[in-house]
Amino acid sequence: MISGRVWRSIDDFSDADVEWVMARAELHRTGLAPPLVSQPLVGLCFLEASLRTRLGFAAAAGRIGGRHIDVVRRRESEISRPESIHDTLRTVMGYCDVVVARLGEPLAGPNLPSERPAPLVNGGDRGPDGEHPTQALLDLFALSHDLGDLAGRTVAICGDPRMRAVTSLLRLLPRFGVELIVLLTLPELERGWRRPAGADGIVRRASWSDLPRETAVLYMAGVPHGAVSLEDRGALTLTADRLAALPRELVVTSPLPVIDEISPEARADPRVRAFHHSDLGLFTRMAVLELALLGGPTGG
Repeated sequence: MISGRVWRSIDDFSDADVEWVMARAELHRTGLAPPLVSQPLVGLCFLEASLRTRLGFAAAAGRIGGRHIDVVRRRESEISRPESIHDTLRTVMGYCDVVVARLGEPLAGPNLPSERPAPLVNGGDRGPDGEHPTQALLDLFALSHDLGDLAGRTVAICGDPRMRAVTSLLRLLPRFGVELIVLLTLPELERGWRRPAGADGIVRRASWSDLPRETAVLYMAGVPHGAVSLEDRGALTLTADRLAALPRELVVTSPLPVIDEISPEARADPRVRAFHHSDLGLFTRMAVLELALLGGPTGG
C-alpha cells in the first residue's frame, strides 16, 4: 500500500523541517532559490471557503513552476448523495503530486485515506484537535523576518485560544525559544480549551495593562462571530489608545481576516504588520510545497 506523508499538525513538521522551510522561504524572498527540476501539479482540495490559504498555495504552485487544480465541492446531484470526503480526497491525491486540503472537518479518522499516493498538507482543519500548521509557519517566518531570533522573546496572543491557527502557533513558538506566551482572553473562550503540549509557559493576563513591557509581538487572533457579547468583543479589541500604551518596538500581526479585533484607527499604526506578513506567506507556502514534494528537508 502506498502511503504518502501527511502534515496535519505542526508537530508533524520536525525541527529540521521547519528550519528547512524557513531557510528555503528566505531564498525565495531574495530570489536566490534554485528552481525545482520538475513542474509539480498541486491539488487544492478546499471544501471549506478560504481566501488567503487557497490563493496563497495557488500562487505558490505557480511561483515554483507548477500548476494547480481546484476542488471546491464534492460530487453530488439531484438523485445522488454527496460523495464521501474520504473518496473525494483520495481521488484528488491520485491525480496530483501534492495535495493541500481544507475539508471543513478533521483531517483524520474516516476522512483520511489510508492509501495515499501523494503527500498531504493540512490547510486548516476542524474539530477539537483542529490546527492550521502552515499559518503557524507563515507567522514564524514573518516574525523572524521583522525581529530576528525569537529566542527569549515574549509573545502576547489576544482572542480565542481555541482557534486552529492559535493551537498550531502555541505548539510551535516554544520549540524556537520564545520565553513567555501571554494569553489575553476571556473565561468563556477558555471553556473546553486544552492547553497544547509544550505551551506550559502561557500566563493568563486579565487586562491590557497587565501585558509585560518587554512584549515583542501582539498576535490578534480574533474571536469567532457569536462566541461572546459585543461588549466582551470590545474588551479584546486593539484600539488606538491601547496600542499607544504598548512598546514602540512592538510588532502587531494577525492571521487575517481582521473583522473588528483591530480598530480602523489602530490599523493605521505602522506597528500593525498583518498584511505585510500575509505577503511574506507566499514564500513560506512555496517552501512548504517543496518540502512535501521532496518528502522532507533532505528528500528522505
